[in-house]
Amino acid sequence: MVPLGIAQAATVRVAVALGSGVPEMARRAGVVALALGVAYMAIMAAVLVAAPRAIARIYVDIDAPSNRGLVGIALYLLAIAALFQIFDGMQAIAAGALRGYRDTTVPLLLAVIGYWGIGFVGGWLLAFPAGYGPIGLWSGLAVGLAAVALMLTLRLHFSARSAIVPDRARPFAAKALL
Repeated sequence: MVPLGIAQAATVRVAVALGSGVPEMARRAGVVALALGVAYMAIMAAVLVAAPRAIARIYVDIDAPSNRGLVGIALYLLAIAALFQIFDGMQAIAAGALRGYRDTTVPLLLAVIGYWGIGFVGGWLLAFPAGYGPIGLWSGLAVGLAAVALMLTLRLHFSARSAIVPDRARPFAAKALL
């Protein structure tokens, strides 16, 4: 929920900056939100990587011989979830900042391409024809999420660049906000 909160703040900060005629401040708001969210999610991913057995132990007796296969799969899935964390935070915040730019149609199309075209298809291919099962499914979904996160971040970068106007074109009141 932390990235969602940061995404909502980014939406508001970007929109207010644009409405005030200060596109550079809007760009900065998006960049700061993205950096803050990715940093937080990287810390959460580090927890998953550092303590997968402790996390699995919360849900199942990892020392029981009957759970050996389950624990093996769970440890792989937690490693994939660690990457998933970072990209999920990234895409949520980039989408929030893009809403501040009033850009919602293209992010929707990018999400459809990434989640369905790359994630779902890739997950299905890895899980079933390639035979990797749940690890393949999660890997495909993580790749789809990463694709969406990268596409939305690039979209945010180009939206911010195209919104910047020369200093002489800014209203006087907007200059004071910088």
